[in-house]
Amino acid sequence: MKRRTTILHPARRAAIVALGLLASACNDRGRSPLGEDLVQGGVLRGGLQVVEDTVFRQTADYAVFPASRGDADRLISAHEWPVAPGIESRPLLRFEVAPLDSLPEGTLFADAMLRVVYAPVPSEPVTVTVHRVTSPWSEDEATWDQRMFGVPWSTPGADFDPTPLATFTIQPAESDSAALLGDSLNVELPPELVADWISGAVENDGIALVQETPGTAVTFVSRGGGTNFNGPILKLDVLLPGEGNPSVELSALPTADTFVARDESALSGDGLLVAAGDPLERAFFDPSLTGLPAGATVAGARLVLTVKALNLPADSVRLIARQVLTEYRGEDTVVPRPTAGNAAGFVTVGDTIQPGDTLVFQSSLLTRLVRSWQRDPGQTRGIVVSEFDEGTNFGGILFYGPDAAADVRPRMRYLVVPSALPSGSQP
Repeated sequence: MKRRTTILHPARRAAIVALGLLASACNDRGRSPLGEDLVQGGVLRGGLQVVEDTVFRQTADYAVFPASRGDADRLISAHEWPVAPGIESRPLLRFEVAPLDSLPEGTLFADAMLRVVYAPVPSEPVTVTVHRVTSPWSEDEATWDQRMFGVPWSTPGADFDPTPLATFTIQPAESDSAALLGDSLNVELPPELVADWISGAVENDGIALVQETPGTAVTFVSRGGGTNFNGPILKLDVLLPGEGNPSVELSALPTADTFVARDESALSGDGLLVAAGDPLERAFFDPSLTGLPAGATVAGARLVLTVKALNLPADSVRLIARQVLTEYRGEDTVVPRPTAGNAAGFVTVGDTIQPGDTLVFQSSLLTRLVRSWQRDPGQTRGIVVSEFDEGTNFGGILFYGPDAAADVRPRMRYLVVPSALPSGSQP
């Protein structure tokens, strides 16, 4: 049998070598930039060259108003978590009771139950009190300090009646497998609360869940920006007027739910901060491309950041790099929603990451972006690094900034195929 031979075009061969080199690379502390030995001049075998550029047209970190919590699928409850003073977080729920106005006069409210679903089950008992909220709020605009955009709470952390409507305790699971499945519970509320909402005796501004147990967090299922039947439900047992007072079971779904939070253990200092919580912090990078040789073909691109400090309440935090869709304008900078398809790089930061370690963001999308910026520098918008789940995660990572030492400041690293044209030639 005749053996079939395939001859690769030199450019295709260089691209395959580049992909192999990129796949072998990881943290670059104490190693050559791409896990391969360099020959003189920074040239890799096969003619590929590593170019590192620490010059950016602009770098900045900026706060983002947390307006996505109304669409989040989770509600976070926390008290002094993970350590004092730590993180405080309080879910707010408001239910639709207007349709109950159609109930006939003389209807009696016999029972009212709040059903909540949570997962995972906490490892220790957690006690939560339920309070009537006393000021209007917006699920997309409420934060620890303000109930609507530009309108503060009278007391940070939400305005509510200090006298609890109810108290409940979530018990730990009997096994680890049961903890992962989650659970639900019914919390008995005073039925006159709903009657007062319907009659207008008190404004229906909803309820707040205030955790009393320190050092842990509970994740409740939310309405998710729509009608999620695993989200909170207000279950009612009403007695209709008439002979025998027939009993009817009704349910009210939430029209809004969110959580307000503060992180007193937030990172600070010189550098570039990426953090979730309140406020959200993102880091912006606008590469200059000045370090790329004229006429070179970019076979791979990376954004390399060095960790200065970090605070991770969770086991791990996922970071995502995304292309910027507009000119940089602080909190109004437009970026696409985080998905695997629009990621210019993913990094998972766990408890093995320490200050001084480097994180590398790379993807085929980032390489294509750099190539497009090469062709048309006027279209360069830069990239943003943020937490992937900004809506319900906490914690942050502080990176060294552009004024740090050269070996730890932000840098773009390119794998390039130098131009084959003689010096001074025109393509």
